[in-house]
Amino acid sequence: MHLILSLSFAALAAALPAQDAQTEQAAKARAAMAKAAATANTGFRLRWGPVGGGAAEPATGTATSIAVAPVAAGVRGTMRGSWTADRQHLAAEDDHGDEFVMAGRRTIARDATRPWRLRKARHADGSPAPFLPDVPALLALLADQDLVPVCRDVGTIDDRPVEIFGATLDVEQAAEVAWAGMLPSHWTLSPQRLNAGALRAAQDGGRKPPPAPTNTIDVAVWFEPATGIVRRLHLRSWSKQEIMRGNVVAVRINADGRPERVDPEEAAAEEAEAAKEAHGPPRFVDGMPVRPTRAASVHEFVIDLTGHGATDTPALDAAQKRLLGL
Repeated sequence: MHLILSLSFAALAAALPAQDAQTEQAAKARAAMAKAAATANTGFRLRWGPVGGGAAEPATGTATSIAVAPVAAGVRGTMRGSWTADRQHLAAEDDHGDEFVMAGRRTIARDATRPWRLRKARHADGSPAPFLPDVPALLALLADQDLVPVCRDVGTIDDRPVEIFGATLDVEQAAEVAWAGMLPSHWTLSPQRLNAGALRAAQDGGRKPPPAPTNTIDVAVWFEPATGIVRRLHLRSWSKQEIMRGNVVAVRINADGRPERVDPEEAAAEEAEAAKEAHGPPRFVDGMPVRPTRAASVHEFVIDLTGHGATDTPALDAAQKRLLGL
């Protein structure tokens, strides 16, 4: 008994310094994000898309464009941009040449063939723009959350040493980030989960809050320990691919947002295998837990920050200022 107690106290004593180090790093990561959000004239490159089957580039790989999917618009995207104290500029890396400027209460858009026009959540041609990121707002929102550390790691970006702080959002934090419009809507709005109560309330002229997001969102903050400069913000969403069974066929929504037929028996086997994998010891790569990908839909959202405080945002011409009311 004495030996068991001694071993227990020794294990606890060894764990306490690690916990203190994680708590300290969490505070440093939050301070770094708050600093980044408040640093005007900063540039960024942002990419999002499903993981697996060559659909999206890994966060640690060489940056290349992710093509916009022809179905389920907004599932994939790549943008470059920058922000000042009073506006944000976005430029999509696609064949359309879409650009956006957001200032105050207004947003203007143009593309490769159309001049600047006043738009709200739409491209210059009038088609819906499912997702327009707000990088400084996302940084500020995450900096304001009590992020519980799950991993500490180190790495390099452009040959610069960085610390990597890893956390997993709880249900309330995931809802705050999603409902603030900080992430693509498909991350938290499952096409196969119809909220019948909300539909009935809307038909009756009322409203009913939607269910809280059920996906798991991991966060990794890459920052320079000496300067507190955030170099990368990486979010990854994991959600179960729910099976919709009809009288004849069963379907599920894949990572691209497309319905696909499935064999119910094969799907059940995948789910059982995923449950078995989930009980293994936790592993972490680049500040994020390695989770089972079987029967799951996995998406990544990666922001690389550049030119902190020294990025020249494109100047506004007279037409842009008029449209923005400046």
